[in-house]
Amino acid sequence: MNKIYVYRFFFIAFSTIFVHFTTFAQSSGIPKVTVFVHGSDTTPKTFITMIERYLHHAPGMYSLQTINPSYRYARYINNLCSYNSEIFPQEHMYLFCWSGKLSNSERSNAANDLHEALEILISFYKEKYETIDLTIITHSHGGNVVLNLAHIKEKPNYSIRTLILMATPVQEKTKYLVDHTCFKETKMYALYSTLDIHQIIDPQGLNIKIKSYLNFFNKQTITKKELETPFFSERMFSSDHIKHIKIKTKMGILSHIEFILPSFAKKMTSLLESAQKHDFSSEEILIFTY
Repeated sequence: MNKIYVYRFFFIAFSTIFVHFTTFAQSSGIPKVTVFVHGSDTTPKTFITMIERYLHHAPGMYSLQTINPSYRYARYINNLCSYNSEIFPQEHMYLFCWSGKLSNSERSNAANDLHEALEILISFYKEKYETIDLTIITHSHGGNVVLNLAHIKEKPNYSIRTLILMATPVQEKTKYLVDHTCFKETKMYALYSTLDIHQIIDPQGLNIKIKSYLNFFNKQTITKKELETPFFSERMFSSDHIKHIKIKTKMGILSHIEFILPSFAKKMTSLLESAQKHDFSSEEILIFTY
């Protein structure tokens, strides 16, 4: 077995076990467990400790109580809990950290790590609870990390009750996975803003164009499906299983980063309430304005 894989496995396992022994505060009722998966991270590392603690974090699964509070995504999940404590209780809130590198293979590797971390975490929950209500919230390419869980061959010991994809770049590699059997019982919501350029700017077709150019020299095979891949990412999924929610502000503008700012985090409860009341079988897309 690859040494790097072994080290990564034990790091994930250790961090998740540590989370377990420091977070269980209740043992009655059905716990509302929430895991947030962040998106890509292209910010360079720095030698300034304060800035580095804000920008980056070691990979793994962390509870709200164990994560470095100065980390930017720790601030987000803290805001999410503070403003929506009934549906996202602090004692059951977790953050999954991954490298954030902008590549399909890296997101696939992150999905394997996420699967391992969820297996360990949910196993501990099942020691105390018969039923677990698991929600996963993602931002940007964190959504594609979660969709890659569909490639895990073994049957997981967990089921995702609700999956909220915020500003996920819709790509050919993963868009069909929303209809995978592992998400059959999952309530899936895709949140987007038509003015969010970052959601669609990832050039998923760039590698295909390069491969096509090099084909003349190395005789690589390019499929028809690859040639039909859009150059940029798309905004919406084509599946009826996932429910799209268009996000607007009173100013009419919502950028990529604003999905994880306090102003939007505090509206998550009312957004989900609106989604539950909306008739998604109609052709009318739910528009949520805050």
